[in-house]
Amino acid sequence: MNILYQDDYLLAVDKPSGLLVAPDRWDKEQANLAGWVHEHVSPECFNVHRLDKDTSGVVLFGKGIDMVHKLTAMFDAQQVTKVYQALVKGRPAKSRGAISAALSSDPYRKGKMIIDPQGSPARTQYEVRRTWPAGYSLLELWPKTGRTHQLRVHLASIGCPIVSDPFYGRGELEHDILPRLALHAWRLTLTHPVTAKTLTVESPLPEEFQAAVDRLEVEGER
Repeated sequence: MNILYQDDYLLAVDKPSGLLVAPDRWDKEQANLAGWVHEHVSPECFNVHRLDKDTSGVVLFGKGIDMVHKLTAMFDAQQVTKVYQALVKGRPAKSRGAISAALSSDPYRKGKMIIDPQGSPARTQYEVRRTWPAGYSLLELWPKTGRTHQLRVHLASIGCPIVSDPFYGRGELEHDILPRLALHAWRLTLTHPVTAKTLTVESPLPEEFQAAVDRLEVEGER
């Protein structure tokens, strides 16, 4: 596991795809990032936000309950800027824009979310960073809210599902591009709650994600 940042108050860890952030509600024996942190850093470190199991990237922990409360309040007040990178099938109609669509749990499919005008408000800003002739695009995403599966549902709703998303995308059809969910929590920026300095933590694209981008670049030059 790669520690991206650490001081007396904060810890940021680079979570790999396929690992839970916190213990599973039903299976407490499943490996999870919080368990690793408790074992290798401190049992007094607690995560203040989550990523989906198959999403990789920056996860922030607070050292001690007081710090956790401060950081949680910052997230709730939208004082933390989160930037993701996603490889998607298709290309948005506009090179930059925002998706505002409320979300709620799917009453017919456990664990999935749907767009529902009566649901919780959700907003995602995006910008296209690269497109390829094969029909794929690399996007940067700024979630302004933190709903479950928000980025995945929002992108699918505009016809640009994330590559290898088994819930909202084309699943195994894109495993030849990248055999994991192509969503990465790339950058986290906040005002340090103690020093008051701006802190930015970045996680480079995982090797397999970068390899998929490189392969699309090569194929696009042929």
